[in-house]
Amino acid sequence: MNRIVIIIYLCIILATSPAANEYDALFADLSTDAGNSKKGSHSDFNQDNDLNLPQFTLSLTGEHNLNFHIPFIPDELNWDTYTKAPKFQNQFGIEIHYKILKLISNWQLDLIMKSSGNWQEILEAAPLENYLSLTPWKFTIKAGFQEFSWGTADGFNPTDHINPVDMRGGLSTEKIPVLSLYVGFYPLDWLSIESIYIPFTQKDRFFENIPDMIEENFSEYQTDVTEQLPDFDFTSFQLGGKVNFFFRYADFSFSYLYDLDSAFTPDFSLTRLDISSQFGLPSGMVTTYIPQSIKLSRKRVHQFGADFKTTAQIFGIWAELCYSLTEDYLLSSHPIRNHTLSWCTGFDFNYGPDDGFYFSLQYTGEYIPAFDQTFYKDYDEGLPDVNEKKGYYEEYYSRLLVNQLAGINQGLSQGLIINTSWEILNNKLTPELTVAYFLPLLYDSIHEKKFGSLFIEPKLDIQPIDSLHIIIGGELYFSWHQLAGEDVQIYEADQIGANYGNSSIYLEVKYKWGFEFHK
Repeated sequence: MNRIVIIIYLCIILATSPAANEYDALFADLSTDAGNSKKGSHSDFNQDNDLNLPQFTLSLTGEHNLNFHIPFIPDELNWDTYTKAPKFQNQFGIEIHYKILKLISNWQLDLIMKSSGNWQEILEAAPLENYLSLTPWKFTIKAGFQEFSWGTADGFNPTDHINPVDMRGGLSTEKIPVLSLYVGFYPLDWLSIESIYIPFTQKDRFFENIPDMIEENFSEYQTDVTEQLPDFDFTSFQLGGKVNFFFRYADFSFSYLYDLDSAFTPDFSLTRLDISSQFGLPSGMVTTYIPQSIKLSRKRVHQFGADFKTTAQIFGIWAELCYSLTEDYLLSSHPIRNHTLSWCTGFDFNYGPDDGFYFSLQYTGEYIPAFDQTFYKDYDEGLPDVNEKKGYYEEYYSRLLVNQLAGINQGLSQGLIINTSWEILNNKLTPELTVAYFLPLLYDSIHEKKFGSLFIEPKLDIQPIDSLHIIIGGELYFSWHQLAGEDVQIYEADQIGANYGNSSIYLEVKYKWGFEFHK
């Protein structure tokens, strides 16, 4: 029985960390448009219809980023993870714009110095945004690999679920361009309508293959773990739309996405196991059920979103809300995770000489209706009873793993995110600080106490010449909990806590260049 406990515990820790999505894109771009302040001003939706553009434009661009991390945690002095591995990242792009036609082609070529020495892991080449755009009359039509940004919040956008993400870089997730068709219609100055069709869902990129991780932890029982969603599965299409309103004092929008859940849902095939010998009893006296196979599927989710932004003197103010309706419509099915209500609201402003200082504050939260708070009350020490019927064990494994695979560890999570920066010496020197704290609530407190998660990123951006940035900073991840009768320790099932070993001091050297030809 002790082996079963250890396996289940490891499965929870390892399987949930990469699958957690409650902090997705949290720090992907903290200068994302929000409000109407200097750092958060919104551009027009239909930039392609600018009549001042020349008839023909050719642009070549490049961005190069050298990244080196020094581990901060004494017990984690290694460069084994993607986050800490030294990287030389390169992006190259070409843009051709002729009248109402535009062609975008961007590519990525990265060198990642992993200890494995495997060139397939060291060298990564991938397409980024590659699409063709047409802007006839009041329409914008785009087809190809695209990135989408829904929502108005500053970096953390609850309504932004379209693109898969690369989660290997800690909390600095990056969007993966998705093959899609986009149609935007702008009938009036104060109204735009957007629609998106994605023929098949592309997968998120984790630091390790989740089915393999689960299978490894059940290897003693030869449990077969498979992912049911194949590549290029046209039944996994996504379809969405958004209506945007632009008025004098406020902008707001409503969106809907027929989505596929980013989290896996496990389907267990159980087999009976005789464990009588562990108790010194004759065969057949004590039995339990263990998973013979686990099939990981991705269920449908309806994403309903709304966002709002306005200005009040120097303040940009925004709010964003999303309700994710899963296939457990009545909140009564353990094999399928419950719905999720997520939100974000905040403000930002510029101040100081030439408005070069920036400050933003956001309050975020996530609520899970009917979250399972009685697991350890119903199962003593988290273990099932023996000699029960098969249905009993099916419910037990579902309650154990479904929420964990979705990165859901509490019924309510609330957080504050602060980002501030100061431009000094004509933007040659820019100190910046990001602090985020999340407090979990409404969970099974019989088993443990959770004290929250903390992320701190101080950095100094030095710009000796135009387009060259030398950044010195640090990324510190902490999350604490206390099991009953034990000392406080790092909570690794939380996404921030899972990155505790990636805490580091880093040096980045970035350079951008561009060439443009007009005719």
